[in-house]
Amino acid sequence: MRTRLIRITTTSLILPTILSRAHPLEKTRNLEHAGRWLQRAGEAKSDLVLLPEGFATKGLKQTFIGTCASYRQICEALPGGEIAEFVATYARRYSMNVVAPIFERDGAHLYNTAAIFDRRGVLVGKYRKTHLPPPGEASIFTAGNETSVFELDFGRVAVAICYDLNFPELARTYALKGAELLCWPTMWGNTADYQLAFMRGQALANTIFFAGANFCMPVKAGHPGQSAIIAPDGCILANTGNRPGIATAVIDLNHPRLKERRVLIKGRRPSLYRKLVKAL
Repeated sequence: MRTRLIRITTTSLILPTILSRAHPLEKTRNLEHAGRWLQRAGEAKSDLVLLPEGFATKGLKQTFIGTCASYRQICEALPGGEIAEFVATYARRYSMNVVAPIFERDGAHLYNTAAIFDRRGVLVGKYRKTHLPPPGEASIFTAGNETSVFELDFGRVAVAICYDLNFPELARTYALKGAELLCWPTMWGNTADYQLAFMRGQALANTIFFAGANFCMPVKAGHPGQSAIIAPDGCILANTGNRPGIATAVIDLNHPRLKERRVLIKGRRPSLYRKLVKAL
């Protein structure tokens, strides 16, 4: 079987230990950090780059206020907003696809959205977070209702955001729809061991390539980093660890495990699962 090799890069952005409403971050600082790693990814000839959840707005004073009114100030239209234009510039400059989580404003609704830019810097799709954790996000954002698989120039890519993957039905839906790579931008604060086990489990259970992007902080602080790229057999191909920077891996979308998925799908018993769901 011929190989289908692509270069995937994920990113980890550092957060200061002292981070609060009294010590917030600035958007310019966040964009500067993201731009540094987007440039590195571009220079590495990446085909796709993944940024963490809320990469440009993490730690702003509006996020600590935590109301619809405060978040409305930092949400933007897609396409056309400042953050979207920033990402599009890098995608176009380095001819790479970019998955960039951006808090979106659409009329009266706010969404936690991942925007997908192609090599021309064109917004070719967006995924709106479908599962919102209570009480915070659920009181601010509107949940999305689409589980799209995006056809990029190299293959089929799906996106889930942070809390979404507590619900295994979502990743399995993507696998059934033929996704080859699942991108998971997040800002989780679990331990490094938890983070890696969680991501490897998603790749193994759904026989899919997996890329996660997270924030990092000093040891014993809130975010463990571990922005990683994982193969369908659970092998960790690249990982930032608990540090800022990029992790890059060349993956083969004709990986044998992706072929095995077809066999597993044939062995499913949907009628049995419907009964279980109904019982719950």
